[in-house]
Amino acid sequence: MIAIQSQCTACTHLDRQRPQVQRCDAFPSGIPEEIWLNEVAHTDDYPGDHGIHLELIPLEQYRPPQAQA
Repeated sequence: MIAIQSQCTACTHLDRQRPQVQRCDAFPSGIPEEIWLNEVAHTDDYPGDHGIHLELIPLEQYRPPQAQA
């Protein structure tokens, strides 16, 4: 079975310095669960996002999260 990754993992705004914490420039206190779980596409305004939306990183820079053993 293929695990579906959060849209946030491919976004330039994700805080990659602390991968255990789901934070980004739009949501410095924590990414809402419905966005993290892909229930809502963060391509438009979402309450509290400060006007910051999903911005995909260039494919050659993308490194998917490693699977936990």
